[in-house]
Amino acid sequence: MWKTLKAKADKLKPWQWFCLLYLVGFIGLLLISRVMNLAVLLFI
Repeated sequence: MWKTLKAKADKLKPWQWFCLLYLVGFIGLLLISRVMNLAVLLFI
């Protein structure tokens, strides 16, 4: 499984990597903001 993932990753073009990183960053930011909102609600 890991080898097939790596083979697919090697075939990705630079712009595809950029899109992937952008998506991951965007989702990460959404999750972090969601968690921060929950923490603020709990502590107030």
